[in-house]
Amino acid sequence: MFLHLAADALDWCGASRAEPLPLEGLRERFLPEATFRGRQNAKFQYAVLAAAGVHGGTEPDLLDEVTSWQTVDFWQYAMYAAVAYIRAAASRASQCAKHART
Repeated sequence: MFLHLAADALDWCGASRAEPLPLEGLRERFLPEATFRGRQNAKFQYAVLAAAGVHGGTEPDLLDEVTSWQTVDFWQYAMYAAVAYIRAAASRASQCAKHART
């Protein structure tokens, strides 16, 4: 569910091959209250990339990847990815609206 919500946010902000949303610094810019360490960073990045894959029309192999995590916390990282993408989309929409007014 959270991956699809994140994918919808990417769709809403018009992220595409022609207009990509930069992922570098995504967490720092749009999810500053979350701090990840070590393997947590990899889990967050996987959720971010999985959501982008869903936006692009693929279904990530969650069962294979997530079972190797040895915890049932994927939903939490998918939620963080969704929040970051929704905030990024809102920021992008705000910038587009600002440019449209000038």
